[in-house]
Amino acid sequence: MGQGFKVFQIIAIGVAFSRIWVGVHYPFDVVTGILNGVIIALLTYYVLFKLKPITSLIKRLIFQGQG
Repeated sequence: MGQGFKVFQIIAIGVAFSRIWVGVHYPFDVVTGILNGVIIALLTYYVLFKLKPITSLIKRLIFQGQG
C-alpha cells in the first residue's frame, strides 16, 4: 500500500473528525459508518477476488453471446 493509500486514510480521518467537530454527526454515527464501509469493502474484495467460480460465472453472463 503506497503513498496514495496513506493520503486517502488521512483525508478520511480528517473528514470523520470534522463531522464530529462541527456537530453534524455523533461519534457513534461516524464509527458505524467506518465499520459499514470496511465490511462492505471486505465483502466486495472477497466476492470479486477470492470466489473464482462466481467471477467466472459473472464473466460468462456478461459476455454471453459475444464471440
